[in-house]
Amino acid sequence: MGDTRYELVLPARVERLAELFDLVGVAGGELGLPDDRRGVIDLVVEEAFVNLCRHAYHGREDGMVGVLITGAAGELVVELRDSGPAFNPIAEAPRPDLTLGVEARKPGGLGVELMRRMTDELRYQRTDGRNVLAMIFRW
Repeated sequence: MGDTRYELVLPARVERLAELFDLVGVAGGELGLPDDRRGVIDLVVEEAFVNLCRHAYHGREDGMVGVLITGAAGELVVELRDSGPAFNPIAEAPRPDLTLGVEARKPGGLGVELMRRMTDELRYQRTDGRNVLAMIFRW
C-alpha cells in the first residue's frame, strides 16, 4: 500500500454526493480501510458536503467544490474546498448543549459536533479566497 491521491471538482449539489462516496471508497480500498470505519467516514463526509452545498453558496447554482483525498497506510484525509464566504465551522458553528432535551436546544451545530467527535482530526483554513476543511481519519 503506497500513498493515495485523488482530486475531483463537483458542482455544490447534494445529488452529486454519490460521486464523492465512490471516490472515498476507492481511496479507502487502496489504503486498507477497515469496513467498520467506512460508514463513519461516509457520515462525516456527507455532513460536511451537504452543509457546504446548502450554506457556502447561499442557493447559487454555480458553486463548485474541490475535493482532495489523500492517504497513506492507516490514514485517510478528505479535504473539501469552496469559494464561498469565509466560514470556519470548527470555531464559528455553535456548540450544542447536549444535556438539554431536543425541544429546549437551539437548532444548528449538531452536524459540526458530529464531525468533531467522529474524526481523528478536523482542520480549517482560509487559503487563496477559499475555505478548506480537512477531515482526518486514522485506523
